[in-house]
Amino acid sequence: MDFCERYGVSPWPADEETLLLYVAFLHKEHLKGSTIKVYLAAVRSLHVMMGLPPPSEGCHRLKLAIKCVMGECPPREKLPITLETMQKMLTVVSNSFDDVMFWAAATLAHFGMLRVSEFTAGLLGGSTGSCMMQDDILFHDDVNGVYMLVRIKTSKTDLLNKGVQLCIGCTLLSVCAHCAMQRYLTERQTCGFGKELPLFVFRNGMGLTRNLFVKQTRMLLSLVGINDRLYSSHSYRVGGATTAAAAGLSDWEIKLMGRWSSDAYLRYIKTPMTVRVGFARRMCLPSPLSQVFTARSPYYVKLTNT
Repeated sequence: MDFCERYGVSPWPADEETLLLYVAFLHKEHLKGSTIKVYLAAVRSLHVMMGLPPPSEGCHRLKLAIKCVMGECPPREKLPITLETMQKMLTVVSNSFDDVMFWAAATLAHFGMLRVSEFTAGLLGGSTGSCMMQDDILFHDDVNGVYMLVRIKTSKTDLLNKGVQLCIGCTLLSVCAHCAMQRYLTERQTCGFGKELPLFVFRNGMGLTRNLFVKQTRMLLSLVGINDRLYSSHSYRVGGATTAAAAGLSDWEIKLMGRWSSDAYLRYIKTPMTVRVGFARRMCLPSPLSQVFTARSPYYVKLTNT
C-alpha cells in the first residue's frame, strides 16, 4: 500500500504492470528473490480475501521477472553478529544522535533476537500500525532487577497479530540494550520528537528502514576491518542465538528468547570454534550419571585429576 501510494497507482486490483514495478522496487531495496515471492503471495492472498481475481494467474512477464530476481539473488548464508562483533563495532560508534539511535536499535536486535521487520519502519520510512513506537518500551527497576519490556505488535510467526512482550535485562557491560535504549530515548526527548513517530528516527525525522539499518551496520563493520558483505540485518538474530549458545544458555531458554516454536533456531546457531574445541574436555568432566555406573561396568571410566 505504501508503494502504491508513493507512485500513484491503484492497488486493487493490481495489474501485471503494477506488480512488475513492485518487484523492481523490492529488488532495488535489496530484498532476496525468495522474500519477494512471499510479498507477492501476500498480495495475491489479499485479492482472494477481497473477492478479486488472483493477480498472478496468466502474468507471464511477472513469472519471468521473478526468475530473473531469483537468479540474481541466490541464497547466501550470512555470518552472525555476536557479542564480540558488537564490542568491536562499539569502538567506532560516535556520540552523534544518529549513531546513538542506531546503537539502540542494534543492541535491541541482538539481545532481543529480533527480525528486522519487528523494529524498523516500512520500506518507505513511514509510520504504520505495526511499527515499533516509543510507547512499546517500558523500563523497570524492581525486585526482579533492572530491565525493560519491549512490545512487538506483529511478527512473521504471529499470524493472529496478538503481539508479544520481551524482557531484556541490563547487562552492566559496555554492550547493553537497556542502557543504549535509555540514552537514546533521553536524547530523542531532547530533540523534541513526538510519540507519533516510529521509535527509531534519524535526526532529520526520517524513520529507520531495513535498508538504512543494513547500510549503517555494514559501514561500522567496514570501519573495524570486517568484510561487511558477509553480514545482513538477520545477522543480529543469528548472532543473538549464537552468543546465547556460547554462553551456555539451555535450548529452552534460547527458544524462549527468540520466540521459536520449533527447533528451527538450531540452524541459526554458529558454534564458536573455542566451544567446539572444548567438547572433548567437557565430555570427560564428572556428571551425575557417572555415579550410576559401577567400577565393574564396561561403560565406567574413573575420572582423575590427570
